[in-house]
Amino acid sequence: MGGKVAMHVVVAHPDFVERLVVVDIALRALRVGKFSSRDKAEASIAKAIPKPAIRESMLKNLVRHASGGYRWRMNLDVIARNYMELTRAVEAARTFDGPALFVRGVRASNVLDNDLNLIARMSPRYQLVTIPHVGHSIHADAPEKFVAVVCDFLTV
Repeated sequence: MGGKVAMHVVVAHPDFVERLVVVDIALRALRVGKFSSRDKAEASIAKAIPKPAIRESMLKNLVRHASGGYRWRMNLDVIARNYMELTRAVEAARTFDGPALFVRGVRASNVLDNDLNLIARMSPRYQLVTIPHVGHSIHADAPEKFVAVVCDFLTV
C-alpha cells in the first residue's frame, strides 16, 4: 500500500522526490486479533519475524481492540476488500525521472515481471532487485541484504 502511495506521489509531484524505494511486504498473514496480551502476540509473530528489532517495529503497529485482543493500526480488511482497485496500475500522466528502486522477494511478490514495462514507463531510471530465498517479508527474512541494497541505492 505504501508503495502505491509513493508511486502516485512521484508521478503527481516528481519535483518533491529525489529517490524512490518500493518494497514488497505483507502483514495480513499475521492474525493478531486472537491474542489476549502483547506478549502472546509477540510470541506468535516471532515465528514469522525472528529478528527482535524488526518484530518490535511491527508491534508498534498493534493497538488494543475495544472488545479485547489486538488489531493492526491500519484497516487490513478494507485494504483486502479493495485490493483489486489498489492493485490497478498507477496511471501516470508524467514520469518520475529520478532513480527508483523496487525490491521484491523471489518466493512471493506483488511486483510481477508483467509489471516491469509499466514501471519503466512511470520511472525510466528504475532498478529492480530480487532478493533470493525470501517472500513478502523481505526486511524480516533478509534484513542485512535488504539494508545493504537500500543503502547502496541511497548513497550512490
